[in-house]
Amino acid sequence: MNRKSRMILFVTTVILIMAVNAGAGEFTVKQGIKRFSDIGLEPVRTLKQDQGKGLTREFRLRLHNPESTPVYNLKARLIHTSDQVAIEDGEVWMGKIRSGETAAGPDTVSYRVDTAKTRLIPEIRLHWLIEYDDENGKHHVNEMLITEMIRTP
Repeated sequence: MNRKSRMILFVTTVILIMAVNAGAGEFTVKQGIKRFSDIGLEPVRTLKQDQGKGLTREFRLRLHNPESTPVYNLKARLIHTSDQVAIEDGEVWMGKIRSGETAAGPDTVSYRVDTAKTRLIPEIRLHWLIEYDDENGKHHVNEMLITEMIRTP
């Protein structure tokens, strides 16, 4: 393979990597919930829309229950976001999480990101309301904050 062919292959590879990673962000839990650890969002898919001016992001919420007792009727709801985000489907039902178990339920959440706005403010804030019942039937309501840094090409 000559030098020109290698250069074309290299440039094509870089472009493909940039296209796959466009919009992919890094998540940080800014305010968690003591009851759970290993809190995160697992990407399902990202769809470009509006002639490249927006992204629709779909995720599964992941929670680990490190406690010695299970939680029941776990529901998570995306209640507020930054101005550059619109919630499309913001509720996840996770049900029961046993002691020591990590769950990422089958339900997903999705939101639309206005990438024109993220060029100015790349950090988006995702405020969650987490509700669950403990082993004694007591209902708990907590809030958590997860941020994502959106990379735009």
